[in-house]
Amino acid sequence: MAAIRGGEVDALVVHGPEGEQVFTLKGAGQPYRVMIERMNEGAVTVSSEGTLLYANRRFAQLVGMKLDKVIGHSLFDLIIAKDAAILQALLREARKSQSKCELTLNAPSQAMVQLSGTALQIDGVPAICIVVTDLTERRRSEEIAASENLARSILDQTAEAIVVCDPNGTIIRANNAAAMLAQQNPLLRLFPEVFQLFRAAHGSAREDQEPLSVLEPALKGETLRGIDAEFRRAQGEPIQLSLSAGPLSNPEGKVLGCVIALADVSERVRASQAAVALRDEFVSIASHELRTPLSALTLQIGNLQRLASDDPDGPIATKLQKAANQTRRLARLIDQLMDISRISSGHMALEIDHCDIANVVRESAERFAEEASRVGSELRIKLGSGVVGKWDSFRIEQVVTNLLSNAIRYGGGKPIEVELEADEEHARLYVRDNGIGIPAEDTQRIFQRFERSSASGRHTGLGLGLYISDQIVKAHGGRMMVESRTGEGSTFIVELRRAPSASSDEANSVGT
Repeated sequence: MAAIRGGEVDALVVHGPEGEQVFTLKGAGQPYRVMIERMNEGAVTVSSEGTLLYANRRFAQLVGMKLDKVIGHSLFDLIIAKDAAILQALLREARKSQSKCELTLNAPSQAMVQLSGTALQIDGVPAICIVVTDLTERRRSEEIAASENLARSILDQTAEAIVVCDPNGTIIRANNAAAMLAQQNPLLRLFPEVFQLFRAAHGSAREDQEPLSVLEPALKGETLRGIDAEFRRAQGEPIQLSLSAGPLSNPEGKVLGCVIALADVSERVRASQAAVALRDEFVSIASHELRTPLSALTLQIGNLQRLASDDPDGPIATKLQKAANQTRRLARLIDQLMDISRISSGHMALEIDHCDIANVVRESAERFAEEASRVGSELRIKLGSGVVGKWDSFRIEQVVTNLLSNAIRYGGGKPIEVELEADEEHARLYVRDNGIGIPAEDTQRIFQRFERSSASGRHTGLGLGLYISDQIVKAHGGRMMVESRTGEGSTFIVELRRAPSASSDEANSVGT
């Protein structure tokens, strides 16, 4: 083989079906042989029947054989059996003109190759020269390109804005929806520069909204789903978004970047706000309409109780007392509904004056002592004296009433501890119920309208008391918190400034 490639052999004798045939290599020229040897494609010369007369190194590599073992083999032995008809057709057509086909080699690689055949004469004996091109890499590249084109087409048809960022936060891919959302070409710009995101307002003032970062967590390997956000563009109204983000990693787990999806949910948010406004309007009308007949009913029950006062332990007086209790409960619910209406419209005004919160807590506790006793709970009161501040005493009493009512309802008959402490700037009220507790995932939700803890179970209620209380406390410039563990009870904490803050003094109403 070395002699052939070096130009030292002038002819080959090949044994075939037609007997011994002599193929001369005169005129081949050493430069051309060297060039063929160094080609990236395989090159072979075969007889009309497919017997290999010559092969270069690349062809030997493709078929997985040593070079000196290739010559004399039939090309049919080096392809998979089902492609034999294709090779037969190539040999037939190549005798007339240049011909091409694709087939699979019978080699460990099972490589798909393209054969390009051209007829030639070697000393008057017909032969065929074939160039063998490995299609594996080309096919792989075509498949990758097709997959990328398909992915890009799918992304461009997606309504959600989708961007891909590199480890530095630079946007390296973005679909059409992302460009439309950003109102600019976002490519090769930093994500935070293009998309200025803030946490969704959920009723809070816009100036109180915190910036939202989804890029850093995603680049650290975290996956975020369904995050509510607000996108502020240079022009136009802010857009409400639902965000999802996640890392892009290599097989070794190294984060190479991240993908962020931004879904415009502004229409859904507006529809939800409209539904809430409609609900608030209904609540306002219903509460006012219920107040008049309830007042008349309460008056009539009171009159009947006076008539039955001669026998206070009799069945009639007992039933009237139950009816009176229910009307008071209904009155409280209507009051809550009316408060919701006032808060929503910003018409719940505070009447700020000097108030001793210790007296407010003590009087409220005395009113609930009998109710607590009926369920087996003991009220343990620990109050300081002279805890005076500038508050609306009626609304602070409403907060205390709501907290004591909840403690009795969810305390499970266990002791209820009420403690008041103060320093020069703040007064803090603690109400501990030692009851069923609140799951961690509910500790923020329970301060929203019409929301109740998932652990409340059989206990009824509209889920308004804590929301109203929280709004009253905030209007005073204070804050309301809860510490709780399921099965260990809850501690509600009310912290109030003893002198009103500038913001609460200016607002002077709840819900503004």
